[in-house]
Amino acid sequence: MNHDRVVEAAVRTLAPYVGRNMAASAVRMHLAKLGLTGAPLTEAHVEQLLAELAPALCVFVGRAKADDVLAGVREALRNDRRNSP
Repeated sequence: MNHDRVVEAAVRTLAPYVGRNMAASAVRMHLAKLGLTGAPLTEAHVEQLLAELAPALCVFVGRAKADDVLAGVREALRNDRRNSP
């Protein structure tokens, strides 16, 4: 998957809950922590990213809502792949 599209989908989905700046910062920081900056990402990489984001997201919205939000990131990425040329 395209790195920038993954970042944008994650930020777009997380932003309503934590704000755009915090979402962007968290996504970029966790990708860097995982050593995944700029490279194409696999589904396994995306799952690693979501696992890294989950604990802090739980603090903001609770576990059940965090699970829903992370599922929303997965859905946004599926839609992006379907709609990309």
